[in-house]
Amino acid sequence: MESSTATIHPDRKLLSFVVAGHTCGMPLECVSEIVPMAALSHPPGLPLILEGFLNLGGNFVPVIRLDRLFSLPEQIPGLNTHLLIVHGKDAPNALLVDRVEELLSIPVDAVAPVRQELSFNGCVIAEIQVGDKIIHLISPERVLLEQEAQRINELRAIVQQRLQNLETEQT
Repeated sequence: MESSTATIHPDRKLLSFVVAGHTCGMPLECVSEIVPMAALSHPPGLPLILEGFLNLGGNFVPVIRLDRLFSLPEQIPGLNTHLLIVHGKDAPNALLVDRVEELLSIPVDAVAPVRQELSFNGCVIAEIQVGDKIIHLISPERVLLEQEAQRINELRAIVQQRLQNLETEQT
């Protein structure tokens, strides 16, 4: 499956962020919001890759731990932690990152494609040289395996239904 983020055009903007000391990036058009760390719902039985669910205007958005997903040293979320709300296949997801760094315009000669087999599920689609720093460009469509995405969507539906049931009982 080819991703819509598989290429970076020189007029595209890239949002860079840090995960466990690694600089990563994502095309800006994949990010709908940047949210500061907030109180999350932690229903029992969450898989380790989920930090919890963010109530975003009555919709529960799963918060995915990129540090755990990529087997990086675990980071403790704090006041400066950010949540990137990204477009998902069926619904949005939030990616927990240490911090957002900057918005960049990427020159085409700075982009080096990465072969899919060199990262888990082909989620790193390019490396971008910016000054003395390498940014790993992540495809939001490839962060999760299909089975992981399906399980998270099932959990999202359960949490959303519980909220609706609670609201119905209160009226």
